[in-house]
Amino acid sequence: MQLTSILLAATTLLAPVYSRVVIPTDGYRHPGLERRAGLDSCSGNELAAVEKALATASTLAAEAAKAAVNGDAALFESYFKTADPADRQLVADRYEAIAREAAAGNNGNVTVVCGVEGKQCGKGSIASAFQASSTILTCPTYHTVSADTRSCGGKDHALIMIHELSHLSSVFSPGTGDRAYSYNNCMKLNKEKAMTNADTFLYYANAIKNNCEIGEGATVIPDWLIKGLEEQKKEKENQQNKQN
Repeated sequence: MQLTSILLAATTLLAPVYSRVVIPTDGYRHPGLERRAGLDSCSGNELAAVEKALATASTLAAEAAKAAVNGDAALFESYFKTADPADRQLVADRYEAIAREAAAGNNGNVTVVCGVEGKQCGKGSIASAFQASSTILTCPTYHTVSADTRSCGGKDHALIMIHELSHLSSVFSPGTGDRAYSYNNCMKLNKEKAMTNADTFLYYANAIKNNCEIGEGATVIPDWLIKGLEEQKKEKENQQNKQN
C-alpha cells in the first residue's frame, strides 16, 4: 500500500468503482467520482489518519478471516447467505489478501491518495477505488466519518478501507462490486451477490470487531448522530468544569 504525496495524471485514474450516487440509511453518502486532472497530496493530518486506518484495517481483516473459517457459522451465513466450508474459505482468502495489502506499506500494489472537494471529489464523497491504476482516493468527507465505530452496522475509517480494498482485483481477483449499500440492504442479498459485495465485507468485519449478534446492526444509531451526541456531552462537561 503506497501513500503518495505527488500529483497523479488523470490518465491513470480510470473506471472508478463507484458509478452512482447512493445515500445509505446509516447517513453516509458514497457518490461516484468524475475523472479529474490530477490528485492533491495528503496533508500531515490526513496522512496520519490514512496510515492509522490501514493499520487497523489490516488487523480487522485478519480477524475477520479467522472468524470466516472458524467462527460462528450462523453469523457468517447471515451476511454471506452460505455456510459451505469452501465459501467460508473463499471469503477468508479475500480478507487475508486485504490484511496483507493494508500492511504492505510501500511494497504493496495499491496507492492511496487524498483529493479535494470540488476537484477530484464530489460533494459528500467519501472514497473511491480505481481498478486501472490500483488507486484508492480518499475525500475530505472521509475524515469526518467516525475514526472508530462501536456501532453494529456502523462504518469507520478502517472499515471503509476494507470496503475499498475489496474492490481492487490487484488485491484479490475478482474484485467486489457495489451490489448494495447499508446494512439493511446488504442483508437482503443472495449468496452470489453477497459474496462479491464490498459493503458486506465491511459489515461482517465490523460484526467481528464489535462482537455483534445476528441482526444487531438493523436498528443501529448512525455514527454521525453518536458523534454529535458525544460532542454535545463533552461541551457540556467543559462548561461545567469552567463553572467549577
